[in-house]
This record gives sequence, C-alpha cells and structure tokens, in this order.
Amino acid sequence: MMKILFLSNIPSPYQIKWTNKVKEEHETCVLFVNDIENSLSERPSYWNIDLPKNCKILPSYFRKSEFCYCPSLKKEIGEFNPEIIFIGSAWYSISSYQAYRWAKRNNKKILMGPLEFGQDMFSIFKKIRNIFIYRYLYRGVNIFLANAFIHFDYLKFGLGIDNVEIFMNFDDYKPYLSHKIREKKEEVKFLYGGSIDRRMRVPELLDCFEKIVKIHKNTSLIIGGYGPEKELCIEKVSSSSLLCNKVEFWDVETWEEITNVFESCDVLINYASYSPGSGVILSSVASGMGIISTNSIQATRHFVIDGYNGFLVDSDSSLYDSINSYLIEGDLLETHSSINKDIGLKLLTFNSHLSELKRILNNI
Repeated sequence: MMKILFLSNIPSPYQIKWTNKVKEEHETCVLFVNDIENSLSERPSYWNIDLPKNCKILPSYFRKSEFCYCPSLKKEIGEFNPEIIFIGSAWYSISSYQAYRWAKRNNKKILMGPLEFGQDMFSIFKKIRNIFIYRYLYRGVNIFLANAFIHFDYLKFGLGIDNVEIFMNFDDYKPYLSHKIREKKEEVKFLYGGSIDRRMRVPELLDCFEKIVKIHKNTSLIIGGYGPEKELCIEKVSSSSLLCNKVEFWDVETWEEITNVFESCDVLINYASYSPGSGVILSSVASGMGIISTNSIQATRHFVIDGYNGFLVDSDSSLYDSINSYLIEGDLLETHSSINKDIGLKLLTFNSHLSELKRILNNI
C-alpha cells in the first residue's frame, strides 16, 4: 500500500469515484484547488456532489479560472506526507507548481496528468511554450500521463519527452455494463450527449437528421448536454416541422441519471470537429451502443474501428450514410452492440484501470 495524494482542479464526479476505488488499495488524499462555480468551463448543477472524507476543496486566492493560489496547500501535503503526488490541476496553477516543488524537495515521486492538448497544439508559439513547460519547468516529473494517443504522440515525438504513458480519465462504467445488448427493433433511437458548443457541431447534426426523418419515420434523437449553442439548437428544432416531433432535449438532475439516458438509446452520434478525450465514447461502448463518431474525437481512436463496431465519419454525407445504415441494415445494430459490450467488459472496469495504475506505479 502506498500513500498517494491527488491534486486536481475541480471535484468532477468521475474523478471522485475513481479515487475512491484507488482508496481500496492505497491510502489516498484528494485536494481540489477550485470549486465548480469557478471552473474554466461551464459545469451543470449535477456536478455538485457530496465529497468523501478524504477529499477537500482548499481555500484559494487570485482565482481566475484554473489559476489560483492555495496558501494551506503546503501544510496539507506535509501533514499527509505522500509517497506519490498525482498532479492533475493545470500546469499554470500556482498550486500545481507548489505541489511539484514540495515533492522535489522531499524526494517524492510525481505523476502529472492525464494531460490533454487543444487543437492548436502544433502552432509555433504553443509548441515552444510547451517544450519549456514540460521539458524544463516540470522536468522532474517521473511520468507524464497522456489521456489519448494524440497527447502521447505530442508529448513523446512533438516535445521530445521520453517518460510518457497513456492513462485515460475514467468513470465508473459498472452501471453501463449492465445494459442489455441492443437488438433489431422498429424504432432506432439516437443520442448526442456532451457539450453543446461550436466545435461539437450539433446544429450540423440536426441538419442531417432533418434529412433522415424525411425518409425514415422510425427514428428519433435525444440531445443531452449543456453549452452556449443549446438555445440555438432548441430554436432550430422547434421551428422545424420535421424535427419538433423527432428530437427531444433531456436535462438530468443527477450524475447517476446519465446512465439511464444511455440505456434508453441505441446509437451514439458525436460529430465534433475536435475533442481531446470524450468520455461519452467510453460510456457508449460500455453500454453496448452503436457508435457514429469522427476521428477528431480522441477516445474514438482507442475504441472504434470503422465498419467493425461503429462508423467513423468526416463529412455531412458520410454522417447521413452512417445513420441510414443503422436504420436499414437489420442486424447491424445488434452486431455492433455485441462487439462493444465485449470490449467494455474487458477494458472498461475499475479493476482493469487499477491494473494499469499498478503497472505505471511499478515503473516509477
């Protein structure tokens, strides 16, 4: 058993569940430097959940999104005296560097991540800045954790860092794994879940779905999520005689309700122009859904093979064709659902994730 301290930005429900599972094998302490209200991105109310005893939000100052200073952080770390510090808050947070310096002075091991990078990661300015940050400012980190292949490649080959491992952000998929394999049915229900902003291209999805329902009456679309383009999408649906009876917006009240939304649907659609991770892909695989996604959603590269257990699309026409395939090819949904369920049962359990953590910790 090791003593592990997790330092993170805000108390996300999936991270709390994950660290609670780690607590079964290690002594853990989880410190957050910010709360939901001061998050860099808008978060829904159901992210506010009760914290376990080993989790704490520290008082902070100079708060500007993820930039902040926690004067009690050094004392908290010192009292717990961990063997390993897991830095998951933003690199530019004063508290991240505080924790890093404490670990170096006290000869402790340091993990940093899981790291994600934006779509502009290869711009000259960002690349020079990131070389300075990860090769020099945080050069004493023992292992950098990448949240997907693209982030691993960027750290290792783009920035020239050798000590990199892939380790994805993880939720508790046990409730999803209990969902039944989708079978051939008269009505196929599609789902979009996640942020509703420009890069997720939900209005484009609605345009495509409007063409679908002109031909197919045996289908519907659920949109679950939040973001700056939600009202635009609601207006788009309400003003369309074709969409108003075929598209429904679901607002959940608790984190646990999200599982029920997935269970009620058959195929996930995510048409994003870029997403650094996207846990909805993992949730849909565990649930045993069909999947339509773009290659620009990084989790897709880990779990979806085009035509085997889902479809990878790169245009409005290929999006239309993929939706149409699930509607006209009778056995396709059950085939993809069965494959994804098998993948989920093998890879998307906390035990498999703990095995990965154990392997990484053994390599420090």
